[in-house]
Amino acid sequence: MAAVRVDWVASATMGTELDLVRASAPPAYQPNPRLLTRFGSTNGCHYGWGVADRCFFRRSATSNMGSISSSSEIEQPLSVADTRTTADVVWQDGTRRRGMPSASLVPYDLLNDFEFFPGDRVVSKVEQLDNHDGPAAAKDAADHDAVVPFGVVRSFNFMDKTVRVSWFKTAARHEEECNKTVSAYDLELDHDHLIFYGHTVIRRQPAGDDDDTVPPEEATKVATDDLSWVGYVIGLCDDGRVQVKWGDNSLSKVLRHEITIVDSDADHEVQEGVNEDSEAIDAVLPQEISVVGEQTISDMKEELGDWVAIHAIKEAQEHTDENHAAPAAGNVTADNQVNGEAGTPALSGITQGLMRLAAEVKGEGQEVLEAPQRSESAAVENVVQQPNGKCSETMVVEEDVDSNVCAEEKSSVNAHGDALFHFPQFQVVQMSPPDHYLLKNADKGIGGGKNWIKTVQREWRILGNNLPDTIYVRAFEDRMDLLRVAIVGAVGTPYQDGLFFFDLQLPPTYPAVPPLVHYHSFGLRLNPNLVVSGTVCVSLLDTFEGEGVEAWSPKMSTILQVVVSIQGLVLTAQPFYNESENEQYLGTPEAVRNEIIYAEDACLVTLRTMLNLLHRPPAGFEELVRLHFRRRGRFVLRACEAYVLKTCPVGTLDEEANATEVCRGRTCSAGFRISLRRFMPQLVEAFTSIGADGCDQFDRFLI
Repeated sequence: MAAVRVDWVASATMGTELDLVRASAPPAYQPNPRLLTRFGSTNGCHYGWGVADRCFFRRSATSNMGSISSSSEIEQPLSVADTRTTADVVWQDGTRRRGMPSASLVPYDLLNDFEFFPGDRVVSKVEQLDNHDGPAAAKDAADHDAVVPFGVVRSFNFMDKTVRVSWFKTAARHEEECNKTVSAYDLELDHDHLIFYGHTVIRRQPAGDDDDTVPPEEATKVATDDLSWVGYVIGLCDDGRVQVKWGDNSLSKVLRHEITIVDSDADHEVQEGVNEDSEAIDAVLPQEISVVGEQTISDMKEELGDWVAIHAIKEAQEHTDENHAAPAAGNVTADNQVNGEAGTPALSGITQGLMRLAAEVKGEGQEVLEAPQRSESAAVENVVQQPNGKCSETMVVEEDVDSNVCAEEKSSVNAHGDALFHFPQFQVVQMSPPDHYLLKNADKGIGGGKNWIKTVQREWRILGNNLPDTIYVRAFEDRMDLLRVAIVGAVGTPYQDGLFFFDLQLPPTYPAVPPLVHYHSFGLRLNPNLVVSGTVCVSLLDTFEGEGVEAWSPKMSTILQVVVSIQGLVLTAQPFYNESENEQYLGTPEAVRNEIIYAEDACLVTLRTMLNLLHRPPAGFEELVRLHFRRRGRFVLRACEAYVLKTCPVGTLDEEANATEVCRGRTCSAGFRISLRRFMPQLVEAFTSIGADGCDQFDRFLI
């Protein structure tokens, strides 16, 4: 008989702590499998029988086979002629069906975080965001189970996106407090007690101390044939308890904090993590890298030679078309809405357009750099401080003033035609902000030499001359490698009128490698491509799979392309398709079901992001945040009013929050309106506090 290898994942006395389990477990190599007992939620059904499968009767079954009398007949092989499987089903609306033919059921993939099933244990996401300034804060509090109320789902209405929940005061007392119908967008699964049908569980040790385990020497006291400590979930009860069938075939109902889920994939995941770490280490060898040392001013001057200043743009602009690329950048989002059908992500054409834009703009910058002459009056001395150990050295370079002039001219009239909106779209300021996420990165300061400096300043000029009206950028004299970007959400998307901030850093090897980009998420998941940690998943940044024109090109790609791509390809009208695997559902009922959920959730997160920005604006952009929401606050509230009172779908309003033809025959969900109505008073108060125009007409929502 063949031997087997066993990965021990839990024990009666050691719990599920892998290190302790393995320290007290039998050897992984088991030469005699007959000495092992198979256990799992499929225990008793070892095989999935199919037609034509060969089989034998169990010897214990001979008593039921009256026509079979001899052992020789029993040992004769049989063939399966037909199979019939039934299932007991709990539907989302709370109804139950028993004995349904399995052939009448189709597996369903959950593609969002806002679908719930009866028995799910949930917590209020709203209370965590409002009271703890982020969903993870409550988990850091002591004795989490004792202080955070939880709910048990009774039913879920998919059309309305509402959930009927029974709320309990604490896990320990398990006293039911009330039953409420709430918005699905205001709930999240209680991941600390995420238990479902079929999960393998073990009993937790009595609460002698905070540890669920006992010393290894006590581990041998459990009888080897005792399986009453391990079982699997067969039911989720209405009172929040869990029904478990134990290994000794006994049944009991337990509280969720009395059991622990056995993660059968734990060892596999740990091994995968080790392999990934090894690959990451092996990916870069010492001989393949070089250290970029800090340069003094004298070293830099020697390296720069006669090249000290950037050639003036003013003369070169006489034979270049300033407006050639700008309209293309500004119309990325519009193209996405016009060329793509409803619910269809028109990505490839936009991506190619962005690459053409980058090539044209970078060509202009190169032509400027190669201009043989410059105008002395068009350049101004600019002080750049370079970090050098504990102190900083200062170098004087000449910077073209046309970029600033152009930025000031563009800032005089913004995207909505407001002549009083004076905030330059691009500007080089003296000091980098102290809250810049990449400020303390190891590869900081000017370390790339002459070519790197020329590249950075060319990027500055491209940004200064070609930024769309709804993107604002700041560069910094003391840290030429850093940028801060603000992007306004486009009309016709869930992100309409929102402000979104990104911190960028240009590595010393730029443009051989793409820039580092961090999104200011405030702990919220705005978009599938914008991770809560701040990572921006875009192929252009090598943080997402991509090839050809989608990938970073040292010769073609620019910072302008990066920021325009984020606005046009990430903050889109249909964020559902930002999940790459969701493209396969295009045109299916699953897509229709999830497009609405993704859009409504993105809108709610955008509104909460507005509130966070008003409370904690990024340094250097305080004026932009204040001016933007003073102007657009009333339109944000008007859009909320259209959603709540007129049930307009998200992303179907025009620039002034009026309903468009797209609204006809469509409505937003009741759950979305519940969440929005609850959140509107905070928005009204925040916009009123900064003197936003026309907010007094929304005072009725304060009641």
